[in-house]
Amino acid sequence: DVISNNNNNNEIKEDILTNNNNIDNEKKFHKVPDMSNYLSIIEAVSIADKLDILVDKTSEILQNSVNKYNEEMQKLKDIEEAEKKKKEEIRKAREEDKLKLNSLLKVLECHEKMPLWRHKELGHNLDTLPKDKILKGKPLFRVIAFSILKLFVKPLLSIQRKHLAIRDAERDDLKKTLLLYLDPCTSWISKMIKTPLL
Repeated sequence: DVISNNNNNNEIKEDILTNNNNIDNEKKFHKVPDMSNYLSIIEAVSIADKLDILVDKTSEILQNSVNKYNEEMQKLKDIEEAEKKKKEEIRKAREEDKLKLNSLLKVLECHEKMPLWRHKELGHNLDTLPKDKILKGKPLFRVIAFSILKLFVKPLLSIQRKHLAIRDAERDDLKKTLLLYLDPCTSWISKMIKTPLL
């Protein structure tokens, strides 16, 4: 549309120029034409110039709006790509976590050395179980000793440590309160006895 308007404006200008040449030729050879033609030609030229300016401004506005639209679309595409990348990273992280978890579960499922009663409790077939997977002797005693230490002794020791810490804190608080009331008590006793106390 803009190109066709420019072409139309150019044709109007050419027509006006040819009319001016015709008028100049008429002046030379014929009588002077009517002045109303000159006024209409000048008005047509001024209107054509205004139309050119209007077309230029509208094309500039249109181009600016197209550029802004393209920029906004590019921003939207960038945001969508960033969201896709983030989702892909989250998906990959979840897959890696699943693989790690599966590998840990496989390690836990393998038959380690355990006491016989643990194999029975887990439902392992004792006939097909190799003898080196049954825990006995010194290693069994060591496991039992560590289990007792972890299950009974360690919690008792932590409870005793907590009680000792609470007792120390209460003792410090008691000392502070006694020191707070020591001066008023000594002054009261000295007033009652009427002799100074050191």
